[in-house]
Amino acid sequence: MTIFRICISSFTLLIGILIFFQNPLFSQNQKILFLGNGLMDYSMRQDFLKLAGTAGENVDIDTYAPDSYILSFHNGWHGDETSIQKIENGDWDFVVLQEQSFFPLVPVLRDSLTVPAVQDLKERIWRARNCTQTILFMTWAWPQGGQFCNIIESLGPSCSAEFRNFFHMQDSIESIYLRLAQEMEMTIAPVGAAWKALFEKDIELDLFWRASNLSNDLGSYLAACVLYATIFQRSPLGNQYTSSLSGKDAIILQEIAERSVFDRRQKWRIDPQTVAHQPSFGYSINHNQVHFRNRSQNGVAYLWNYGDGTTSKEKDPQHAYFGSGDFEVCLQLSGESGCPRTRCETITIKEFVTIYPSPFQDELFFDFEENFTGPVTVEMFDVIGRRLGRWQLSDPANSSFHLSNLQMQAGTLLIKISTPDNEINQKIVKVN
Repeated sequence: MTIFRICISSFTLLIGILIFFQNPLFSQNQKILFLGNGLMDYSMRQDFLKLAGTAGENVDIDTYAPDSYILSFHNGWHGDETSIQKIENGDWDFVVLQEQSFFPLVPVLRDSLTVPAVQDLKERIWRARNCTQTILFMTWAWPQGGQFCNIIESLGPSCSAEFRNFFHMQDSIESIYLRLAQEMEMTIAPVGAAWKALFEKDIELDLFWRASNLSNDLGSYLAACVLYATIFQRSPLGNQYTSSLSGKDAIILQEIAERSVFDRRQKWRIDPQTVAHQPSFGYSINHNQVHFRNRSQNGVAYLWNYGDGTTSKEKDPQHAYFGSGDFEVCLQLSGESGCPRTRCETITIKEFVTIYPSPFQDELFFDFEENFTGPVTVEMFDVIGRRLGRWQLSDPANSSFHLSNLQMQAGTLLIKISTPDNEINQKIVKVN
């Protein structure tokens, strides 16, 4: 019988390193806070971030995971309020909680420390932002099982059952996490269940780092795939990011993660309607006309900000821009429970015609880009919508169009250029 003993008073307070990643292309990403210990190693977080980025998801991550920490330390016991401050100061979409792997297996530790800590952290997270999804990170068992004991002076010695092997221990971990999730109405990221699923296939892939209970590169990658599938509700299978793994090994782990999450969504309390309303969109540009294609999951309300002062509540809108330049387009998506989430992307509108000079007095020049073909209609309007003139071009390709003797009042005018397939509107200033 292997017995592991640990004394609560022997834990030292270690300050973790803030890991903050930001994709500069987007102004608002999915914000995720990881609270745990050394099992949430740097490789796992990097793998998660790169899996998400490769799939087009944009994520900000903050992590507080000092070695040997338990969840009770994260909710302020032992005097460390770092996690509490992060919860209260961050506008999180998801908070992932990871407990010491064997603590829930020891009854007195589970009842005295783990359960109260999870309850307290969940309440703090909800008070900080009631739209935040709290996720329990199901840990994996130790390689050989064993028995785990803890000595707490006020409680006396207590031990877990003696686990025959990895599978026996993992079954107990899973049972306890299911009960916790049911009682506290929380979602589970079934990392440990995915490890078990791989070992049951008798595939010669080791997930442990040497003889410890820590993960190697394979284990970190599998954990990241499970977290990715749980949070984004998208399969990792086929993702081009493979870390340091061979393509074959990466595909095996991607498939294991996919099945472990999606085949038992109900069991893990994963509700796609609340967990996975993720804003996402594509677009196609035809000169200044942009057709936006909404690719969001589980949205019920949409608000587009086109970056030019105008908005829309359509699901798949089309929009015409005045002039050229870079515009930051943001889609705010609300799910069944509200809780809006936003994704932004910068699009570039290129000129197919250059209008000059501006300001102008009595003549204007229109230079069309190469290979642009007509017919083209040019119209001019004042600020109240009265049309001041209309001109027709049959074929402007590689040519300039010149208007002269424009004797209208000074002020801001609107130039409207129309083709059979497109329309561009541009403001210009007339001076005397």
